[in-house]
Amino acid sequence: MSTRNEQLQETIKDMSAAHDTFMAKHDNFIAEHKTKHAELLKRLEDLEAKASRPGRTGFSSAERLKEDHVKAFCDFLKKPTDGARKQMLENIEQELHRKDMLIGTPASGGYLVPEELGRQIERLEHKFSPVRDLVSVINVSSSDFRMLLNQRGTTAGWCSETGTRSNQSTPTFREVIPSSGEIYSVVQATQWLVDDSAFDIRAFLAEEVAQQFARAEGIAVLTGNGSSRPTGMLNSAPTSRDDFDSPIRNKEVYQYVQDDDSPFSLGYDVLVNALYKLNSIYRANATWVMNSNTARLLMQLKDGQQRPLWIQGLAENQPSLLLGRPVRYWEDLPDVNVTGGGSPGTFPIAVGDFKRGYIMTDRVGMRVVLDNVTQLGSVRWYFSKRVGGTVWNNDAIKWIRTNA
Repeated sequence: MSTRNEQLQETIKDMSAAHDTFMAKHDNFIAEHKTKHAELLKRLEDLEAKASRPGRTGFSSAERLKEDHVKAFCDFLKKPTDGARKQMLENIEQELHRKDMLIGTPASGGYLVPEELGRQIERLEHKFSPVRDLVSVINVSSSDFRMLLNQRGTTAGWCSETGTRSNQSTPTFREVIPSSGEIYSVVQATQWLVDDSAFDIRAFLAEEVAQQFARAEGIAVLTGNGSSRPTGMLNSAPTSRDDFDSPIRNKEVYQYVQDDDSPFSLGYDVLVNALYKLNSIYRANATWVMNSNTARLLMQLKDGQQRPLWIQGLAENQPSLLLGRPVRYWEDLPDVNVTGGGSPGTFPIAVGDFKRGYIMTDRVGMRVVLDNVTQLGSVRWYFSKRVGGTVWNNDAIKWIRTNA
């Protein structure tokens, strides 16, 4: 009997010890999470207080603040219904505005994309399309942007130190006004994917948006009609009129060199003519552009002494050379007119200083609008920004026209 009581007492002691251990762990768990919760609340309160006191800084450095902005932005995009995440993002944006580190005002219902994420998207655009590497891109703060181009009206003269200086011709300037519109990209993912802790929303959105923007910009810069979008290089068909002809070409019209060769409708002479129709100041920085199918044909061409015109780039990221000038692939250009294919009277190849020949404008500030209601179980992000473009100097680029 005493043995049974002793066993019962031992069991009670063991259960009591297990209970005490469980309660200790439970108390530690509650205390730990209360501490984290208090830290979060204190951080939010500090942010609000510091944002309201201009004399104090709310973050240790500008770089840390930008990093926090990207993290808070991506956290919010994953769970837009989480009030704490939304409040954190708004507090950081208030601090950025207070420090004049956040440019642009998002539209109603939208959020401004962090500068670092915007730059990541732009870097990927360079990877997916040659356009932003080729042409001049200028950041502007409003859509009312204009530039002046001198049309060779300025003259010069000679005189002695005390000699009479006669009046020279008054320069003629041409006003360049890029047409612009809003480019947008719609990215969609399932809610399950978004909720996955391993899902890198920043990399996913940056790559998806960059691909869509690069594709749309490439087409607009080439053939855009100027209606709520850039005015493309080929919106006005090139003409055979030379640079110094009178009257001068329309400001949006480039010159073309006619291609009358056969059977491939492309030969050594027309390539040389196109390159050397360029003024030497533009030829020094000239680049060829064409699509991959056209490049394949040009790789087979030789001059009169059977030397190849095309020199393949040997090192990584080293461009191929055509008549000594680098080649860039622009897949939106048409195929060259070959026997049994292609389109006559098109412009498949261009050569010139594209940074002086065409200008794009980027309105500062990209925004995003979230939609997790339209299609249940999915999230959509609508990214948009203002982009403009137009012909800048129509002497700086020459086109090759296939035989009609």
